[in-house]
Amino acid sequence: MTPIEAFLPSATSWSLDWDGIDAAYPWIAALRGAAHDPVHHREGDVWTHTRMVVEELVADPEWRGLPDDLRLAAFAAALLHDVAKPATAKTEMVDGVERVHHHGHSRVGAVMARGILWRQDFEPRLREMACALIARHQVPFWCHEREYEDARRIVADQSLSSGNRLLAILARADARGRICDDRDMMELAVEEYRSIADRHECLDQPFPFAGERERFLYLSRRGELDPRYPIGGPSDRPELTVMSALPGAGKSTWIRTNADGRPVVSLDEIRRGLRIDPSKPQGAVIEAGKEAAKEHLRAKRSFVWDTTNVTRDMRERMIGLGVSYGFAIRIVALEAPHRELHRRNREREHPVPGVVIDRLVGKWEHPGLSECDRLEAPALGSAPETAQLASPAWSPSP
Repeated sequence: MTPIEAFLPSATSWSLDWDGIDAAYPWIAALRGAAHDPVHHREGDVWTHTRMVVEELVADPEWRGLPDDLRLAAFAAALLHDVAKPATAKTEMVDGVERVHHHGHSRVGAVMARGILWRQDFEPRLREMACALIARHQVPFWCHEREYEDARRIVADQSLSSGNRLLAILARADARGRICDDRDMMELAVEEYRSIADRHECLDQPFPFAGERERFLYLSRRGELDPRYPIGGPSDRPELTVMSALPGAGKSTWIRTNADGRPVVSLDEIRRGLRIDPSKPQGAVIEAGKEAAKEHLRAKRSFVWDTTNVTRDMRERMIGLGVSYGFAIRIVALEAPHRELHRRNREREHPVPGVVIDRLVGKWEHPGLSECDRLEAPALGSAPETAQLASPAWSPSP
């Protein structure tokens, strides 16, 4: 499959190769003809809107002035921002008019885009920036309506993923790439979003958190605090290490090298001990694992929770327990290029069925800094002590 970067317009020619894009990506077929809401999208189907958004983005002088990597992340996000609309479409009659809703399409779309870009071997750091943009592409349209603290939390969180300026650039293209009565109001909302981020010192840089613990507790809504000021507390908390990786990404190798003698609760080992097929329901495996983990939690003993944990909900089940017992939370997110991952899986002593891996890819949500004290994601180039998921190291010229 032709990688998206092959179609990225450049200063030598800002033109778009729509024929090439159409021919390259099978997921476009589902967007073409997919119904849109007649109030918010009089321009036509989802693919028509997508093309208009991409064209607005590419015509935007602010986007053109970005470094190449940020332009690529935003370009990929624009192409894929509504990829989940066909899968999430619901219709209802309102005052005699058939309305179309796509509730959840941003979050579902980010997951779908991750799988698409991973299979293209899209650079992981830029992939995660694009997926963060897709997951939040509607946020600038309504953030200004939130209470002060909610709005601050939103822009603080976004500052650690793909950055607030880049999100505003995409949202402006999304507003302009449609036909509706409130387009001007949408653009004003995007400008207000910029102002909120600027007011909180995170338009072009990460929010100034006091520290790891303050950032984690604030973004995960665990207690009332001002994240700019230290909260104190013990510095020697026991640590829960939560692994997050597809099968074949290298969890076992990482644990052998880095666990430092800490006990490991492995759901793979428990599954084999219970003789439960990985393609079957895993409730009994998870419960047995949680009971083993609670022994370490009660003993205040640092340990490793070893399972795929590819969704936020999966991770939160153990993270919530860890926080309630006073543990520091570290997430280790590992990955491998898709061909390499499948090769490794085939060579394992206990390979995971390909259908199971495909199902996990279809759920894959990369961990973020709102989930933990420390995030280690080697593929994203993040060091444990400074990990910021994909925050752009760029600011506009004065």
